[in-house]
Amino acid sequence: MKRLRNNASLIIILVLLYRCGNSQVQNNICIKHSSIQDQVNQLKSAYSQFVTTKSNAVEYFKIFPCSYDEFISVFGYKESKDTVIFSPLYYESNKYIDLFFKIEIDRQLFYKKLIKVTYKSYWEADAVSEFQSYLMYYFKKESEIILTELMNSSDDEILDFWKFYLFGPHPEKKEKYVNELHTILGDSYPKLSLLLDKAFNSLFNNQTSDL
Repeated sequence: MKRLRNNASLIIILVLLYRCGNSQVQNNICIKHSSIQDQVNQLKSAYSQFVTTKSNAVEYFKIFPCSYDEFISVFGYKESKDTVIFSPLYYESNKYIDLFFKIEIDRQLFYKKLIKVTYKSYWEADAVSEFQSYLMYYFKKESEIILTELMNSSDDEILDFWKFYLFGPHPEKKEKYVNELHTILGDSYPKLSLLLDKAFNSLFNNQTSDL
């Protein structure tokens, strides 16, 4: 009986430790950095440590950009007059994005952060397009988890998530994706379906009006 009580106590302690650790990650899925270069340095260090030891996944996850502006500043590019300014990790963006999607992390926390990255976003080639491709791939694999997290998001966040999913140079070709998404959503997510159609119509109307 004493051994049973000890085992029960051990289980309770382990559960509390797990919840505490999970809570700490949840409360710190984003890290504030003193500068973009500081973030780049930390990201490179965390990436190198993970590749070498297969540890530090949580730290890498937390350091990874937590907004679209951060993502562009780290991996993307900006055009200024006749000049293109490439971000510090522009030429290495693929391996960092690949690891972000593949590291073992609580998937609800993962998609909470992913939704933050897609908020107030717009389409660009290279790193953004790469991130979009991964998002589309994992959405089809883990749609229930993403949809649950989307339901906990604001309307603006949901709308921007769908826009990011559908962004591209030829919005008329995205109708196929909209139909696929509606099949996944079914009748269970009327709010998400409504905002999906709103996102597609907004993208299509904006780009065709520029033709």
